[in-house]
Amino acid sequence: EVHVVWNENCRQYKRETLATQFCDVLFIIDRISPCSLRISIETQSQLDLSPLWNGIVVPEEEAPILMRNACLNASRAYRMSKDTIRPLAHRGRVFDEECCHLKRLSLNESISKLFLPVMAECS
Repeated sequence: EVHVVWNENCRQYKRETLATQFCDVLFIIDRISPCSLRISIETQSQLDLSPLWNGIVVPEEEAPILMRNACLNASRAYRMSKDTIRPLAHRGRVFDEECCHLKRLSLNESISKLFLPVMAECS
């Protein structure tokens, strides 16, 4: 989904270096001076990745929080752009399906099953 690459090489990073089908957003961090970093962004589709944009130069001390926020925004934007089942809706549906398989137990049955487990037969 979101990959961050710290490039310490003097050559430009190539996306093919780490070939993967799961890299939808790629942040590449290059040092351009002792206290400045250039951040390049490559995406499969147009996504709003605020607070950063492709080619921005940031001070090294501000980069961690900016990168964290941009990665979170990229992950959210990517997930929202896909037509998938949202985790909470899926979890709710699974919970409802499991509730259909449950049966109400009396207090005696509940205590028996809790404290006297039935041994499964080996076949």
